[in-house]
Amino acid sequence: MDLRRRLAELDEELSAVRRALSVARPRASLPPGAFQIVCVRIGGHEYGVLSDSVREIVRYASLSPIPGAPRTVEGALNLRGEIIPVVNVPRTLGLGDVELDRKTAIIVVHVHRCSLGLVVDRVVDVATFEQSLLDEGAGGLMDSRFVQGMARSAARFVQILDLEAFASPGEIEQFVARASEVPPVPETAPTSGAHS
Repeated sequence: MDLRRRLAELDEELSAVRRALSVARPRASLPPGAFQIVCVRIGGHEYGVLSDSVREIVRYASLSPIPGAPRTVEGALNLRGEIIPVVNVPRTLGLGDVELDRKTAIIVVHVHRCSLGLVVDRVVDVATFEQSLLDEGAGGLMDSRFVQGMARSAARFVQILDLEAFASPGEIEQFVARASEVPPVPETAPTSGAHS
């Protein structure tokens, strides 16, 4: 049993190193002109996901465990037969765990040519921001390796999540392979419909 625990610890450390190394990679630039962000609440803070990256939004559902996955990976979602690893965003950002309720959502995004689910406290709205009101390279923001920039308007500030920082392509493939080793949870149908 100690060996399995140690392997899980080493796997989590390796994931942390991979994410730390991803800081050195050039970040994708944000779109020119006006762009839309799906605004979400995470641990009492407002974050955003570029709407072009959002595949769909589903209500939180039972997830299959992923053996040996780091603590930040909540499990795997079976979405119409596709196995999608799901990251607990509040836990990843150091904001604690999500209080599961009927507003808890999983945002399914395209990242690294794969699908990845992001657990958030709730989806707030979709807002349009101008490139001219954008601060890239979030500087002193909370856990800025996961923040691509800050969108601002007269009424709000939204930290834009850097989706590529949550998992590498190899990690996503590994999570999907490990999730296929356990019996799947029944399929989840989208409740909010496809986004893009």
